[in-house]
Amino acid sequence: MSYSTRKLNLKYGDYILEIPNGNLGWCRKIMVAGLNQMEAMLSRTDRIFVIRIDCHAAAYSQTNKQISTFRRRLFKRLRRHYPDLLIGYLWVREQEKSKNQHYHFVIMVDADRIPAASVVISAAVDVWERLTGIHPHVPKKPYYLVKRGNKQGFMEASKRISYLAKSRGKGYRPDQTKDYGASKLKAA
Repeated sequence: MSYSTRKLNLKYGDYILEIPNGNLGWCRKIMVAGLNQMEAMLSRTDRIFVIRIDCHAAAYSQTNKQISTFRRRLFKRLRRHYPDLLIGYLWVREQEKSKNQHYHFVIMVDADRIPAASVVISAAVDVWERLTGIHPHVPKKPYYLVKRGNKQGFMEASKRISYLAKSRGKGYRPDQTKDYGASKLKAA
């Protein structure tokens, strides 16, 4: 696993972001990847939904093919209904006590183009169920609406992203397999 820190906050641009349970260890690279994507999205549109779901695998795999297939199918479905939809993402692979890995997936979409976060959540649930036969876990508060220039909204969504950056559960994979993946959007 990549470098881990136990700091309780992160300086990111003009922000000092709180890392809940940071003393337990978190990966700076993963956190910054998610924040960079959120910032890039907000440089291109006024509002974004930041949505999280947790996807459990039916069986152990040495690769991340399942999450890649999920991402590709989900984006294809969303873009079929919302052409040219701006989408960013961050996913992490974890394996703790279970024999199978699971994934935490954050998707960021242009909230000016999607009528409600529930549209994305429903599509994600359906795609994962069709792919694996397993219903993904949707947290009680699965999304944040973040507006450009709204510091509080950015900070709240960053706390959600920080959960993906936690060190626990990372590194239990073959060397050639990644612990995380993120979109490569650049700020406009």
